[in-house]
Amino acid sequence: LRICVDALVRIADYQRTGIPAAGVDRNPAAAGRTYLKIATTYGHPSAQFALGIMNIKGEGVKQNPQQGLKWLIAAARKRHAPSEAYLGDLYWEGKLVRLDRTRAVMWYILAQQSARPEENPEIFDRFDRLLASGDLFRYTAPADAPVALLEQEFASLLGARYALAVSSCSAALFLSLKALDLPKGAKVLIPAFTFAAVPSSVVHAECEPVL
Repeated sequence: LRICVDALVRIADYQRTGIPAAGVDRNPAAAGRTYLKIATTYGHPSAQFALGIMNIKGEGVKQNPQQGLKWLIAAARKRHAPSEAYLGDLYWEGKLVRLDRTRAVMWYILAQQSARPEENPEIFDRFDRLLASGDLFRYTAPADAPVALLEQEFASLLGARYALAVSSCSAALFLSLKALDLPKGAKVLIPAFTFAAVPSSVVHAECEPVL
């Protein structure tokens, strides 16, 4: 069944883009109908993704950005990398949704985890450019860089005066403990089922982890 459904998606792709070398004209309206049947009957994420883009752009279907977002989210919930990356772009640029760099970074990370380099090289390129820019790192970013905006948005979301972006959960745990101003050797309760970074952060903060 999966092979047949994948084949239907490919047919819809051909309807959408056409095959000039084979004399097949593009027919976005027919592609939209085919994608819709596949998406509603089989829940195929590639069809949902295509419908999302087509609804947002009004390509072959009546333009309906909100419906497009629903299709993209449905595909992203199935860990469809292109959908996750597209949502990241929307949140990063504030298009169709409220600008939210925190959500954008979340979607970019999920997309990078879901993608395969041989199938989605553009997702890895986008993620690598973001890291290489230094915009996500406090000490190399200008005042209005994405990391600063992310901190402002996150602080606003929590109702806090400040937020600090760090490189890892280990660093966040360590700084949280130091912010509590615990005395040296203070006992800190941690769950028995945990990761090495948790007790390590406690020890690094000069406290004593207690399982």
